[in-house]
Amino acid sequence: MHQRRRNDNPELQSFRSWLGDIRSKKRVTIANDVLCSVCANFSIYLNFIWPGKEFHLGTMTEARTGTDRCPLCRVVFHIVSQAMASSQAKTIWPRTDHRITLRWSFDETPDVFYSDKQVGRIALYPRTLSSRPKRLLAVLSHLFEIKTSEYHYYSTLPNVPPSQGIDLSFLRGALRECEEEHGTLCDTNIGLPDGQLPTDILLIDVAENCLVKTSTSCQKYLALSYVWGSVPMFKTTQENLASLQEPGAFLHLHSQLPRILRDAMELTRYLGYRYLWCDALCIVQNDIQFKHSQIAKMSLIYGQAFLTICALSSSDAGVGLLGFSETLPGDLPQDSSGSTKTYAYVSMPPSLGAITHLLPYEQRAWTFQERLLSKRRLLFTATHIYFQCQDGMSSNNAFGRRVPKMKLVGDDHWDPLPKFWWGNKGGVFRVDLYVALVARYTLRNLSYSEDVIDAFSAISLIFESYYSTSIRKGIPEPVFIYFICWLGIKTLKRRKQVLDQPLHPSRVFPSWSWVGWEGPISFVADRYSYDPSDGKFRSYVSEFVLEDGEKLVKLNHGHYNQQHPDCCQTDIPVSLTGHPSVLHFMAYSVDSSLFRLGIAKEGFQDAILHQFAENEAHIISPKQLQREVPEAVSQSSLMWQRRLLQEESRCGCLQLNDLNLRSEKGVINDCIYVLLSTMLRTKERRQIWSCDPQWYRISSDDLLNAILLTKKNSVWVRVGIAIFTQEAWNNAGPQERYIQLA
Repeated sequence: MHQRRRNDNPELQSFRSWLGDIRSKKRVTIANDVLCSVCANFSIYLNFIWPGKEFHLGTMTEARTGTDRCPLCRVVFHIVSQAMASSQAKTIWPRTDHRITLRWSFDETPDVFYSDKQVGRIALYPRTLSSRPKRLLAVLSHLFEIKTSEYHYYSTLPNVPPSQGIDLSFLRGALRECEEEHGTLCDTNIGLPDGQLPTDILLIDVAENCLVKTSTSCQKYLALSYVWGSVPMFKTTQENLASLQEPGAFLHLHSQLPRILRDAMELTRYLGYRYLWCDALCIVQNDIQFKHSQIAKMSLIYGQAFLTICALSSSDAGVGLLGFSETLPGDLPQDSSGSTKTYAYVSMPPSLGAITHLLPYEQRAWTFQERLLSKRRLLFTATHIYFQCQDGMSSNNAFGRRVPKMKLVGDDHWDPLPKFWWGNKGGVFRVDLYVALVARYTLRNLSYSEDVIDAFSAISLIFESYYSTSIRKGIPEPVFIYFICWLGIKTLKRRKQVLDQPLHPSRVFPSWSWVGWEGPISFVADRYSYDPSDGKFRSYVSEFVLEDGEKLVKLNHGHYNQQHPDCCQTDIPVSLTGHPSVLHFMAYSVDSSLFRLGIAKEGFQDAILHQFAENEAHIISPKQLQREVPEAVSQSSLMWQRRLLQEESRCGCLQLNDLNLRSEKGVINDCIYVLLSTMLRTKERRQIWSCDPQWYRISSDDLLNAILLTKKNSVWVRVGIAIFTQEAWNNAGPQERYIQLA
């Protein structure tokens, strides 16, 4: 049986000591409690909401001294201690006693930060309407009547509720409300492409405690989404499949099932449902053909599930669900409250988007599409339970009160993927949506690197079905030229190929696609906010042909492919290479030795490089560059992104994917730059373009995207991406070349 490790950091010990004192005295929050001098300064601004305004409450130790009489200090101290009890705490905060900060949010809720990480929120309930700004009274009187009643409720409660388990009745109520009031809004099959037939699957019958064969359309079932981790996992195999279909099979195997599966089965019974799907038991793990047929249908399995259980704080399958086998970490209560004569202060469940750093679930790649494609979700953290549907997200607290529903925001990380996001079926491809999904997905980790396409396959399937197109190795055909110009947010690592398994045709990862590299990526045009349909992003390549086994596939990217007038129009003299997923095309190229890796002047800020990178944390400073000796590109991880010079004049920048490339005196040999596209600049020039006479002048059609290629085994492979000025590129004397890019 998995047991949660006890977190014995000093802050947590201090909080346990204080908690014991409070409980032994059975102290009750009384109106005579007053704010300390620091919190009193914060309370001045309660009548003048100032979003973004910060108030520093001192370190954890300093906040502890105010907990005896200050109700706000108590609540804040509780929230931070709860975060420190999480399994991720020692990784995030290796040191102790950081600064605590309150920051006003736009919904009038103070957010609590420990160091630079948000760890919770505080609800404010006024005693009277006069406690609020007078200009709001007329329009929000009904709301404040509710809030004032909340004050009278919380002002009579103990400071800390007894630690006696989790109120699970909230789960049933939230589900019932969704079914009865939301109608078809939450019954839309998000993960089910139109016209897609239901599929046969195995489900766990929690009444008979066995596996049953059925269809996604025949039964109302729940699905489990979790992190496997490294604990021993009981799995369904070809050898035990028949025995697991006998009634009572799981009763005999109860001790062999990991905690997360036992709790999910118990939760299914508690909610009044009979069937549950989880990958370890409902996929025959050593039947390769069946396994990959099920992986290809993940959009159906999670899209058709009535509800998905997401174990956000479980680092492996040995950690159970809060309220079942798992109790609150660190022996802490779930929530805390305090009040003065004017306000009640109550800890609130933290915003999930703000505590992603505390959730192991959000670091794993497989869970990305599972959560995204589900209709409804029960989200379990170490301290709270959330319910989310298409109408919003809600939770409750330990005082038996429902937390006000958190409405979803269009660009929020925790939004589901409703069909109204997609636009008209068969219409304009949602480039912005696909860009956001790929960028988020590549931030996550895979235990097996070769699963990169499989773990994103459900999302790809929906895009292919909805827009009647194909996605080739992670790159959509309609916007192929747009998505082939990708770049790394940080240093990337080449993904290993898996070529010895004929049943895994998707496990070939070409260098020209983002799936061929490990690490977070973005897209050049997205950094510049270019839309491929507005004509400002133009292709210098007229045609791509993909070598797929023994056949050639001409990519259909003409609908969005705005060709440049000087686009290479020469026919492709295609010849098969025998390599998998080779891209054939004609393009302009120049030798890499015509440009040199540059060192910036002291204090000069490179505008192209600032836009080229994701943020300034990944940009090499001039001082760092001056300390570098560019004899070997591999000698420093800081050299993954460099300025390019032509005859001592800056002409662009280069991002290297392969740090093993070597250079002589800043010149990379035996490589070529291949021109792919240009980005039309119609905005006014920034002053920075003319502040240095060494810079080429930037014209209206001047930024060119080119990839850096090197030869391996008779084919070209991508090792970097660059941006050039038009003038510098023309001066290099580009020539047409037949490219076979693996």
